[in-house]
Amino acid sequence: LIIAADGGCNIGKDWEIRPDVIIGDLDSDDGSWPEVERLHDPDQETNDLEKALTYAQNLRIPRVTIMGGTGQRLDHTLKNLSVLVRFNQAFQQLTFVDSYMQAQLISSPFEMVSKPGQKISLVALSGPVKGIVSEGLQYPWAGQDLIVGDYDGTSNQATANRVSLRFEEGDLLLILPKDTSEGFTTKDSQPS
Repeated sequence: LIIAADGGCNIGKDWEIRPDVIIGDLDSDDGSWPEVERLHDPDQETNDLEKALTYAQNLRIPRVTIMGGTGQRLDHTLKNLSVLVRFNQAFQQLTFVDSYMQAQLISSPFEMVSKPGQKISLVALSGPVKGIVSEGLQYPWAGQDLIVGDYDGTSNQATANRVSLRFEEGDLLLILPKDTSEGFTTKDSQPS
């Protein structure tokens, strides 16, 4: 099911991806795909991504890949990352994909298939991530806290064919650069 969040249908046209439904306040819809159903939701308290995810949640869709959720505007990207935190528990897997990376909020314990040299970044999204322990990373974690502006988790690398992470609490974002990303494979999911 391809759900276009308002102006996302315009980008879909450029990529020749036909949406099944277009949802949002429809202020950015250029009229592409006139045959596609549009669900107008004028609520200005939620953004179009929230509207699309609520629609997917109501349909009980277990896994969602968000394309184009990180764009040219930093304010929109930060808002969409906030939406990721809000909706993460509603889906088995909620993944952001763009031209440069793939990102997913992970829960503890987490395990993924990797390959030596694969770049891996960890980011605390909504406050500290406490007590991180890792296996299979060049710069290991041994119970430290990841705190924005204080202790950084970017540009690490896998040293083995499997990376595992545990942490006590917090919203931990795992980012795999596109050049090394083959999709998330965890013990509980299939590659996206």
